[in-house]
Parts: sequence; C-alpha cells; structure tokens
Amino acid sequence: MAQLGLARLLGVQEVAGSNPAAPTKFEYLAFFVRVIAVRRAQILASNPEKNKKAVVRPGLAQPKPTEEKPDQEVSFADSKLSLVLLIAAIFLARWYVMEPFKIPSGSMEPTLIGHEDYGDRILTNKLAYASQLHVIIAMGVSLLLILAWMALTIVYSAKRDLRSHWKAAVITVVLIVMIVGGIGFGWASGAVGAEPKRFDVMVFQYSTNWGVDEKDPQDINYIKRLIGMPGDTLAVSGGDLFLQNPTTKKFEMIRKWEKGSIELQEKLWYPVSKAWSVPYSAGPKPKAPTAGEPDYEAKKKKFDEESERFEKITRQIDEAAFPWKITYEGESKAKAVEKAFEVDAKAPVELTYAHQVTNTYIKQGRWPFQHVNCPAAHKPDINGMRDPTQTSEFMTAYVSNTWEGIRCPNCGSVAGCDSVEERVGPQFRGRGIALPIEGAGEIQPFDRLFRTPSSDAQFGAGYSSANFFYGGDYVVGDLKLDTEIEVEASGSIKIEVGNSRSSSVWQIPSDGSDKDTPTTHPVQKATAALAPGKHSLSLSYIDATVVAVLDGNEIERRPVDVVGLVPWEEYHNMKSLAHVSFDAGFKGKMTMLNLFRDLFHTPGLDRTGFPRENPANKSVFSMSRHDEADREYQDGSYIAHIPEGKYLMMGDNSPSSTDGRVWGFVPRDRLVGRAGVVWWPPSRWRSIK
Repeated sequence: MAQLGLARLLGVQEVAGSNPAAPTKFEYLAFFVRVIAVRRAQILASNPEKNKKAVVRPGLAQPKPTEEKPDQEVSFADSKLSLVLLIAAIFLARWYVMEPFKIPSGSMEPTLIGHEDYGDRILTNKLAYASQLHVIIAMGVSLLLILAWMALTIVYSAKRDLRSHWKAAVITVVLIVMIVGGIGFGWASGAVGAEPKRFDVMVFQYSTNWGVDEKDPQDINYIKRLIGMPGDTLAVSGGDLFLQNPTTKKFEMIRKWEKGSIELQEKLWYPVSKAWSVPYSAGPKPKAPTAGEPDYEAKKKKFDEESERFEKITRQIDEAAFPWKITYEGESKAKAVEKAFEVDAKAPVELTYAHQVTNTYIKQGRWPFQHVNCPAAHKPDINGMRDPTQTSEFMTAYVSNTWEGIRCPNCGSVAGCDSVEERVGPQFRGRGIALPIEGAGEIQPFDRLFRTPSSDAQFGAGYSSANFFYGGDYVVGDLKLDTEIEVEASGSIKIEVGNSRSSSVWQIPSDGSDKDTPTTHPVQKATAALAPGKHSLSLSYIDATVVAVLDGNEIERRPVDVVGLVPWEEYHNMKSLAHVSFDAGFKGKMTMLNLFRDLFHTPGLDRTGFPRENPANKSVFSMSRHDEADREYQDGSYIAHIPEGKYLMMGDNSPSSTDGRVWGFVPRDRLVGRAGVVWWPPSRWRSIK
C-alpha cells in the first residue's frame, strides 16, 4: 500500500482492486528506479519549450500546462563570490584577529580548567601584541573586503534602483565604522598593538628544541602567565614573586594588585573553605532492633556496625561543613548550627581554621574515581549468595572547587576532611592528604583511597592521576577571610589572617593607634563598634599588603615593607593563620565564613607536591634545561636573569606546570596573543585576568 500511495503522489496510474504480494528486494529497486524515471519524464514534459526532446509516455497522468515564470533576479548573497568573500573574512579573522583554543592540561588551573575533552575553550586576541604594520594590514584587508562586498552588491542588483544602492552604502558605512572604530578604540585602550604587561595570560609558540638539541623541532601553542619582563632579575621565594631593584640590588615584593590590577587579584583568590556549603547528608539514622525478635543478636551486631559508621560519616560531614575549631571558657555559648555559627560570649570565644592551608588544588566537576576497599563494595555474602545491594569500587563523584573533600556516593565516606598532621606526623603538613582504610586502622595516602582509573598506568598502582589532584603540601601564607555577622549585642571582634611570619590583624572597635610588629600588621584605620544588624567584613594579607573591607567599602589597603628573599628554613617552619575571636559581651551569629588563598609560586617543578628538606640541591630542579647562566638557586629561592627581548612565562598551577623555569624564556616574536574570554562551556563564561 505504501508503494501505491507513493505512486499516486507522483502521478503513477493505479490498477483498481489490485492487491500486490509482498515485493522482493529487486522489485523494490525496480519500483524506485521507475518512480525516478517517471518523475523525470513529468518534469521534462511540463516545459516542452525548454526541452524539445521531452517525451510524454503514454498511460501516465499528464500535468496541466503552466505558464513560464520569468527568471528571478540573482542577488549577490546567492552568488559564488559571496561565499568567496565569506571564506576570506573567516580566514582573516582566524589568522589576524582572533583565534580559538582548547585548554588540554591543568598547568593554568584554577584560572583555566584543563582537560583533553572538557577543558575550557578560549578566544585569543591576536592583535594584542601585533606590530603597527600587522594592525594596518588587518584593517586594510578588512576595508577591502567591505568595499568589495558593497561594489558587488550594487553590480548584482539588476534593477539598479536607488533604494538598493543606499541600502548597500549604509551597511558598508556601518561595517567600516565598526572595524575602524573597534580597532582604534582597542589601540587607544591597550587591547590592540600594545606591549606585553606583567601578569597577562598569553598564548605563544613553544619550540620543542628549547634547551634540547632536536633534529626536527616542532612549534606548539602554549598558554601561560607572563611573570618576568625583559631585563628583570626576578625571584620566586616563599610562594611570592620578588624583583631586584637595579639601584639597591635588593629584592622587593611584586604586588599583583599594584603591578596588575585589583580586579586581577580578586580573580586569583582560590576558595579553601566555604562554611555550610557542603550539601552532604549522612542519610537515615540506623534503627535499633527490638529485643526478643528473631535473629536479634545478628541484627544487633549489624546495628552497632551501622551506628558506628553513621557517627563517623556524620563527623566527617560536620568537619567538611564547618572546618573550624571552637574554643571558649566559662558560661559562654558557641555552637555551629545549620547555616550559622551562634555566639553568646560571656567570656572570650575563638574560632581557628582546623587545617594548615596548603597549595592543594582539586579540579572541580564530575570525575571517575575508585574508592579502594569501599565497604559498600565489599559486603559479606548472604546465605552464600552475593549481597544484591553491593556496589562497585568504581564511581563518579562530584568535586567542588574548594578543599571540602570527595564523598563516595556508594558508602558515604568523605575523603579529605581530617587533619592528618596530628595522626601521621609533620611530613603531612596539609589538610586531608590521608585517611584510615575502613576496618584496618591503617593510615594510607589520600591518593590510595580515591584515585582515577588511569592512575595505575600513569604513576603506578594506587597513585592519583593529575586529572583531579594538583598542587602539593606547601603552606600558603597569603589568605583572605570573608564573613557576614548579624550583631545582636555589640562587643569586641578580632580577625587575623596570614601566617606566622606576617599577618593582618583587625581589632573592632579600634582607634587606629596600633603599630606594626615584626610579625603582625594591624588595620590602622579607626573602626567603630559594629551596630546591631547585619555586617560584612573582609580581611586579607596579600603580597605584603593589609586589605580591610567593611560593609562593601574598602577602608584600608596598606603595603608592608618587605625586603629580601625568604630563607628556606624560615619558610619551612611557617604556619598559616586564620582566627576569629569574640570578647565578652558580644552576642550574635555568623552566617558566612569563607577562607581563600592566593596563588603559590614554587621555585621549581616538583611533581611530588612535597617540599624537599634541602631545596638548594639541584635535583629538585633536575628538569630544568635552559642556560645555567640565566638562573640560580639561593637557599630555596629560584632567581631568573631574563635577557632583553625575552619573557619568563609560568603556569598558575606552578607545581604541575612545565614552564619557563624548565625550558627558559620566550622571545618577543613568539608571542601569539592575549587570552581574552572563556566562551565554552557556558557555565564558565568569563573574561580572563
């Protein structure tokens, strides 16, 4: 019937009352060949004036004669030349103006998320560092393409009416204004034809023979942050950057907010902990069996095991949701409740961040992991049969962009919430690098509990792939604390962030008379006591600068004099500090408590993530290949002597970034452009700073 319906549609005559048998494959083929032939004959027969050889086959339905329509006017948009101009415009934009790239690795995280398949897609401004000749050529070619479009549009307009000409002229003028005005504005604002600036994120061409004698070198597009300028003597020490003063020959701190911008520094803050942001749940509480019911002893044993596990997961969740130690004396009341920390201070109450802040970084998003010895994957058999509720050790877990840990969706365990320094010694100085294996009581590295499926082949059995774990165990001393407080009764508040070598302190209320000490730097702007109501406070110690913000208004940004590099032993004994204290008389609650850290620049590429006892040993920097005369190491600090006409590039994730510390410096003519925006995926749309 389908064939008959199609035949009717095409004008094929039907036999009344026919009931054809099921056709074979050859009959199907013959049918469609006939349909095509019949349809072609109908088309030819419908216009005999244009095709004198058209044959009308007998027995076919004849179409009605139709009047011949005049040929429609061909517009330039429908011509082949328009396609040529379009392709030329695309190639011009691709080669001279803007080029898309994908970020395949994590060397620039957390600024740019890298992955072979799901990495950030960025657009690069290729005119940013272009010469004047390059910009003029790009502008000239653009104008020629626009004028060619206008001329051809007029030529293809057969009617030659004034309206068509005016339309083409107006569009041409608009395009010219957009091109010339856009490039001119970019030139004036430094977005086009400018010189590279410190802390720019840029794409450049890396050669595989830099530092290595290769017969067939290749050029590869790399993306890094510009750290060192031509002629600089720059040092990486204690996680910060220093520049040698050419007059005094002393190293002075490079402040990102000063040499770059305040907006740049705000974008570089990496969240360490956001209190109450963990959406974890321990699930329903185990139900105790009733004495005397069948199999009571077995059920009681299972209940005890589940209760112990429930309490452990609850503790882990509490530590992840509020990783702060609470200390108070006397009759004071202080407790963390859901989404708040309530305080009624009859005596001093103090909050201290429970872990050392390190340069650990976990890639955000959903990733595949293996939870080694997961209890949900190793349940005892039931009557000799496999427990149907048993799961696999392999899972897909969500990792937040803070160090709140990774939770197994099968058993509920949270990895990364315990302070291991007290349990396994100071060699694990950071937060959550280890956890006990269930039932064994044995401490194992964090990597051995949660690892990616590709880790065994890449690093050996049990080790974590760099797909989700970056950084290391270097203590970070540049911190920021953001908090919101609802005041019921005013009292004294003190906030301190930074490190044991140097920290910012904010006493509220204060008359501003406090002076600097060798290790503490107070906010010297007078601050009144907080009135009842809601207030926001932010205090940071960043690049030897005290920054205080009250209710959205910056009240102080004060640089602290720091001259000289950080001795290794002094840094090695440094501790991070994050405290909030309330004196007697204060009553209220804290509804936000977020801790952030700055980028941490390591002196060398150390893939182990742990500081060496003797960083002066050049084995730490064994991957370095460029000229010995261009670099040196002094007591744990990396010092680069950058030649004229070249630049030092480093990744934001410096412990896992093969960059200028390894292969040397980038010549000016190798610069491709400045990274502009992340355009994909939409959830990460942003400008790049």
